[in-house]
Amino acid sequence: MASTTLRKQLIVFGALSFASLLTVGCGDASKSSDSETSIYGGKATAQGEFYGAVALTNRYMGAFCSGTAITPTVVITAAHCVDILETPSDNFVYVGSGKEQGQFLGQFQVKSAKANPNYNPWASSGQNDIAYVVLAEPIPLPATA
Repeated sequence: MASTTLRKQLIVFGALSFASLLTVGCGDASKSSDSETSIYGGKATAQGEFYGAVALTNRYMGAFCSGTAITPTVVITAAHCVDILETPSDNFVYVGSGKEQGQFLGQFQVKSAKANPNYNPWASSGQNDIAYVVLAEPIPLPATA
């Protein structure tokens, strides 16, 4: 009897879960949002206009994480990204929207990296997963970036 009740509950739960997946992404596509609703005080940018988003790359692995340039020589990223950096000179920050779009601004060598001292790579919570990377040379960011 108990197994029949459990089976019915699982079937109902599965059906409801499936039905909820069908509604994901539904909405009025004609209602577009401007960037200011996503980022307080934000504005839309044209392709190639914003260079703050960067890729962390490695001489051996290629691109492995992303980051945000907060100054020409400092990039904020996740602690789990710098946790694996053994030799800073083997790592670079890649700037630009990609070679295919012709917006490759260059690779800038990592001088040093520091994870939040409270970051625990073995914790499942993901707390304190933040770090910064210092570059050997500055990224040529526009004055408004």
